[in-house]
Amino acid sequence: MKRAIHPLLLAIYPVLALLAFNITEAKPADALRALLVSLASGIVLFIVLKLVLRNTQRAALVFSTLWVLFFSYGHVYDSLGQIRSLGSQFARHRFLIPAWVAVFLAASAIMARKRASARSMTPVLNVMGLAALLMPIL
Repeated sequence: MKRAIHPLLLAIYPVLALLAFNITEAKPADALRALLVSLASGIVLFIVLKLVLRNTQRAALVFSTLWVLFFSYGHVYDSLGQIRSLGSQFARHRFLIPAWVAVFLAASAIMARKRASARSMTPVLNVMGLAALLMPIL
């Protein structure tokens, strides 16, 4: 699998995971609009990254990093807030947002420099994206 499909899979995953978690409260038809918005915004972001980076596989890696960081921010924030010893200091947006930006910039800089890693990571991320998508479906 040389083609990068993981950006599309990751664009679909958050909506399906939320639907699977709330299956007793929501119908699949209720998630359709959110799925379309997530997919459309993911495609637009991917196209912008592809135009900026001029490389499809590197754009896919940067997109996947950004998408995972964006959708995991709230979970990490809540988790840090539950840790009594760390929560009062680190579970603040003024600390976590710069840390998230630093992680994204560092990961993007590493990915931008290593051309071979983009080619070798694409099949791995495609399989991981498929596996992640199968969990809420099952």
